[in-house]
Amino acid sequence: DTGVEVRSEGAYISSRLNNTTEDVDLSQAILGADYGFVNGINIALEALYSSEKFSDQLILSNIDSEIIQNMTESKFYAGTSLSYTFNIFLDASVVYIDSFNSQKAFTSGSLTYTLNDFNSFVLGVMGKEDETYYLKYQLFF
Repeated sequence: DTGVEVRSEGAYISSRLNNTTEDVDLSQAILGADYGFVNGINIALEALYSSEKFSDQLILSNIDSEIIQNMTESKFYAGTSLSYTFNIFLDASVVYIDSFNSQKAFTSGSLTYTLNDFNSFVLGVMGKEDETYYLKYQLFF
């Protein structure tokens, strides 16, 4: 598909942290846009703002809490994704996410081969700013 898609989202969250009697109140907002070109290239840009940031220790101690997906180490993140469809079976994508306040970045690239409507194979690599790299593979069926 070609064309532009713009999206936004906002939330006010109030939750109790694990092992404390402390409630946390925060607001988050996302703004994003996608553009699909005729030749199969798609680009997406997205930004996240959070009114609160959390320490690594606090995030780990709340790993099983309902608020975990909203606990961020930085107040601002921005990311971009570039993907290309080679044919009906093969896609490639690259993702870059940066948290400008905490000096952390993440990069990922993947190649997806779709076998049919229900099965696909993904091969990729993920890397962090500290030059830690991971090889990723997934088989969906």
